[in-house]
Amino acid sequence: MKRFTSVMASFWICVFLIAAFPHSLFAADARISDLPSLTDLPSDSDVFPIVDVSDTGISSSGKTKKITPEKLMEYTSTAYPKTEAKLIAAIANASTPRVVLSADVTLSAPLTIPSGTTFTTIPGFVLTTTAANTLTFAAGSHLEDNGEQMFDASPGEVIGLSVATPEMFGASASPTDSATAMQCAIEAANTVELDAKTYLMNRYSGTRHTLSVVKSTNILGKGASQTVIQTTDTTGAIIDIGYDSTYVATAGVTISGIKFVGAADGTGSPGEVPSAIMLSAPTTATYSTPNVTDVIVRDCEFTVFCTAINALGAKRLTIENNYSHGNVYYAGLTAGGYGINYQTCYDVVIRNNRFLSTATDRHSIYGSIQVGNSEPWNVNAVIDGNIVDWSNVATSYVEACMAFRVHRGLVVTNNVMTGGYNGIYINTENGDSENIAISSNKLSGLLNHSTDEYNSIAVINALYNGSTNVYTFDGLVIDGNIVNSGNDYVHGMTVRHADNVVIANNAVTLTGTHTGALILGGVQYGTVTGNKWSLASGPYATAILVADHGAVARTSDYLTFGPQLITGWTKLFGTYGITTTRTIKHMYPRVARVTSNGAGTITVASDPYAILSAAPATDAQGAVISFTKGLVTASAIQTMMSTTNSGLGATTKRFSAGSEDATANTVDAKIEKFDGTGYLALGTNAQTLLITVME
Repeated sequence: MKRFTSVMASFWICVFLIAAFPHSLFAADARISDLPSLTDLPSDSDVFPIVDVSDTGISSSGKTKKITPEKLMEYTSTAYPKTEAKLIAAIANASTPRVVLSADVTLSAPLTIPSGTTFTTIPGFVLTTTAANTLTFAAGSHLEDNGEQMFDASPGEVIGLSVATPEMFGASASPTDSATAMQCAIEAANTVELDAKTYLMNRYSGTRHTLSVVKSTNILGKGASQTVIQTTDTTGAIIDIGYDSTYVATAGVTISGIKFVGAADGTGSPGEVPSAIMLSAPTTATYSTPNVTDVIVRDCEFTVFCTAINALGAKRLTIENNYSHGNVYYAGLTAGGYGINYQTCYDVVIRNNRFLSTATDRHSIYGSIQVGNSEPWNVNAVIDGNIVDWSNVATSYVEACMAFRVHRGLVVTNNVMTGGYNGIYINTENGDSENIAISSNKLSGLLNHSTDEYNSIAVINALYNGSTNVYTFDGLVIDGNIVNSGNDYVHGMTVRHADNVVIANNAVTLTGTHTGALILGGVQYGTVTGNKWSLASGPYATAILVADHGAVARTSDYLTFGPQLITGWTKLFGTYGITTTRTIKHMYPRVARVTSNGAGTITVASDPYAILSAAPATDAQGAVISFTKGLVTASAIQTMMSTTNSGLGATTKRFSAGSEDATANTVDAKIEKFDGTGYLALGTNAQTLLITVME
């Protein structure tokens, strides 16, 4: 039975060999025709020759021949070269489209893997290149990844791949530094795939970055919970896009699914602070000549950097679905602690990211500018759907949730923010801004410090270092935002030095003391309507304050106020520093109540809209009523009407137009007796007078 089994096994081995290796395989050997025929046909037509495996020398007797595995493999569609010469011959042979390197080989000349050829190595063997002797994969060729190191190369010595991994170039998990292997992969392929492991990557000596990307490249991890790139460097960027040893125009880079862990320590010089991802550009980059374009960063995590993502002079930048936390402010540089910093960038979308502060963070998103650029502004940035928890920031008291400088087109919408010293802070310090929209955001829990004043939303022209800043905002919409704040000295909104402003449909609830709903300074051509301003507790003089921007002598004028729902404040409207008549209209009735004790004393009992600048003065036929300059226009005075509760049914009528003093913003009003027999002097008749004005 054992012998039968052995015979059958030999039979099936023969059948397999016959199927796998046709007779033409052996006919290629010159001595095969000398073998005796197995049938009546010539021996070179035999399906399979009889081989004496003891004939190790492949004797020339013509009777026996040894066929080794290596000999058999020479006649398959896969070649297994062991030398450079055989490798060159194999890739040149069209009948072997798959080449498997089966020994360590060092190139002595440049080599190209041709189109239609698949190259790989047996695990444990590598192909070594040099700067002069490179390996190029032609279009249409393919590299078969064996999961281990395949090349011993420096960056740029293997090129032309569609996909590469750092493991192909010797990368391994931390604590081994894999920066060189990663740079090799970046320069070798259009797509770099990272494994589920932690990579240590520190920058090369004398360079400003760890990795340089200057061509279209996808760097793809397995997910931020699985793929980690960490550095122990306290300076420089891990990935620098658009810069090698010089600036290089770069387009089409995607980075996703990676957690970046830095080592920022709060010390360093400008240009050397650590970032995870840097988009580089000279200060000469403009909207028409950006250095880096079409970059996507998504599904990543960032922590312990001065700035996690630092973009300069970039165009068409999308940053989405990332998580940033625990970055580090550099006090010596008054910079850093940013999740995302973009400066003089164009067509930027930052959406659906999450930011969590620690005591070292400063801003989740900072839209800054490149000082010295000929066009120092950002163009068309959209900040949408981000979640910012800025409750745990440090106490230098400038840590706004989001901060922005000069923009020509900015939309901040659908964001949820908690905490921060200021929520959304926009400052036109370095140039004119235009077309700003802040809509449908939710802000709560803003922080305060002592009697310093902060805002949920601040759009201001800030003065720094004693300079006179004359830059303006032109075109500003603040619409549909929800604000809830319980701290003292936190205002709802402040807008300063702006033209063409619409503030509408916002709901602001403030429960601290010394808080104002809306402060306008140096604002012209604006509409404020449909808002709900609520002060739940604590006194404050005025809900809506209109002021001139005295520092740069800019007046507030040409403002229109529609209906507002205002509760909790002593005064609904007020002015500060306005001494001349303005065109500030209120498109709804405003009422003040004054009383006279009949003995010459007239007081203002109620004036929530601040329409009276002083208590009326009595005269023989009624009273002289003084209206607040800036809040009551000449057209409103023309429609003034009054009623009294004296029981006389008296009505107040103005004298002739000549009795109106436009400069003083006063009107002389008669109080006519109901029976038409004369007039009542307000000061000598005990009564209450209701004064109503409306545009």
